[in-house]
Amino acid sequence: MSSGDLTIDNTYDGGLVTIMGENTGNSNILIGDPAGQLKLYYAGTLEGETVSGALKATNALDIAGTVQVDAVLDEDTMASDSATGLATQQSIKAYVDGLADSYNHIINGDFELFQRPATGALTDGEYGMDRWSYDFVDVTAGVNQMVQGGTVPTLAESGHLSPYSGALDITTGFGDPLAVDDYHNMSYKMEGNDLRAIWGKECTLSFWTKCFRAGTYSVALRPSAGDVYYIMEYTVGTTETWEKHTLTFTLDDTLGTWTYDEDLGLNITWCLGAGSGLQTSTLDAWTLGNKFASSNQVNGVQHADDIFRLSQVKLEIGKVATPFISRPMAEELALCQRYCQSWGANSEFAGYCTTTTNA
Repeated sequence: MSSGDLTIDNTYDGGLVTIMGENTGNSNILIGDPAGQLKLYYAGTLEGETVSGALKATNALDIAGTVQVDAVLDEDTMASDSATGLATQQSIKAYVDGLADSYNHIINGDFELFQRPATGALTDGEYGMDRWSYDFVDVTAGVNQMVQGGTVPTLAESGHLSPYSGALDITTGFGDPLAVDDYHNMSYKMEGNDLRAIWGKECTLSFWTKCFRAGTYSVALRPSAGDVYYIMEYTVGTTETWEKHTLTFTLDDTLGTWTYDEDLGLNITWCLGAGSGLQTSTLDAWTLGNKFASSNQVNGVQHADDIFRLSQVKLEIGKVATPFISRPMAEELALCQRYCQSWGANSEFAGYCTTTTNA
């Protein structure tokens, strides 16, 4: 074959086109067919082919220039764990940025410290496990307990071996429906000094639940003044099964009264049940008022069989929920002892006298 271009300028409606002889010029040969298929031969060897669907190559596919891919995964959390999907640069950056600050801003999120073990029914606002309280108002004489449970997500489920979970056990039900202004919350109270570290940032709250009652539950964010709220929903799909939930939000003090000192800065509440007067259909937005639950909230305290278990609670900066990693026990205990130190019988500690009768 002589050098130069060879063009067949006509319609070909089927069959195989064969070019016999040796491609001595080491040149490219492009052959197109009516189906829109384009095959590329280089020095007589099939390098690859382009079709209307997937791009396939027998061996390696070498790309010398810029390639535009129209179907990619825009997935900041990399949640699908795809072996074939291609992530955007924006997704990769968001994921890596999230990993850069995976510090857990929840103290005792593994519920391993219980310096003041409560026995019997709790009163409103009473602490159980360190940093965790049971907040409720109910006109019905139900009975409830906060316990340090041994039922936890398995290592295979969560990738972390937890020693305990935090549980609210309803030993005598509160009935259904709850009164208009009644509520039952398991609460984490964050100091204002700690709140400053995450303020104005997008944050992710991740946690595991195991509940007797399936349905829609709520997490509410509120300042100590209780004059603004941010409510998010999550779904318990299967009863008595550990399930992981991830919620993302941005902390914003445009509305409400906030505290950034040693007092209560942020109240994070897991609602088990709330009356209609404390429910709202306004979700995922900072809103003036004092609400605890969405209008879809299940009543998870109505019966003596009801129990709500919480495990591996993590609050971190960014939109990515990174794996739960517990802090060393000495560090976790020191963080808890800022708020409570338990002294046993005959304990000795340093002090000084102000008068002969006062110490």
